[in-house]
Amino acid sequence: TSSIRLTGQGVVAGSVFVDPGPVDFGDTTCGTTSPELRTTLKNLSTSDATFTADIVASAARDRVFHVSPTSGVVPSGRTVELTVTREPITGPAMPHNYAASLQVVTRLDLETRRSVPIRMNLRAPDLLVAVADALDLDHPLSSTGDFGFVALGTTARMPITVFNSGNVAA
Repeated sequence: TSSIRLTGQGVVAGSVFVDPGPVDFGDTTCGTTSPELRTTLKNLSTSDATFTADIVASAARDRVFHVSPTSGVVPSGRTVELTVTREPITGPAMPHNYAASLQVVTRLDLETRRSVPIRMNLRAPDLLVAVADALDLDHPLSSTGDFGFVALGTTARMPITVFNSGNVAA
């Protein structure tokens, strides 16, 4: 008979559950604020876990979201709420679908990374004005009109078209 002595460190059973989201601010308009939205971390293990949270957005325009707290401890068997807020969008602004992600890193014996999508739809009008019947949506700034010779003190008229390519009435 032989025996082998094994030593090492066991891995803590369980993990930290991160609410998969999305964190959805829905439709919004310029100058408004939104309620704070929350997502939950739940520690299913028998040991305390640490976490960090950060907002990641690839486009500078989408960096309007914030999370709090950005780090802390999730006690064994307990939950921690993360609060996600957004900055008010100042006008004038074009319609835009904002997209970012809440990156949560939890640490028990191992580090685990989770990404929760964040989204918001900015509703805004986007008006184009062109000479009537000359609006080319592929080249919206190419429309021209010629009043020709207009004597001083007289009035000349030309019909125009106003087109809203935004996602809300103007």
